[in-house]
Amino acid sequence: MSMMSAINEPKTYSEPQAAFTIDEVRHVLGIGRNGVYKAINEHRLRAVKLGKRTLVLRTDLDAFLKSLPVMVA
Repeated sequence: MSMMSAINEPKTYSEPQAAFTIDEVRHVLGIGRNGVYKAINEHRLRAVKLGKRTLVLRTDLDAFLKSLPVMVA
């Protein structure tokens, strides 16, 4: 394996991701950025700031998903 191919390969971690960006959250949830920010502004989804970046911790994303209403068919 050349040095260049090692640099371009995506990093893999054995630990689950601890925090997600807004774009990552919208991809996980399948909603738009406005929907993510709406949930944050309504205090249904907790977010933290790291400098200028807005992050959602894995535990907060899990809690948000668990708080959603269950659909009954």
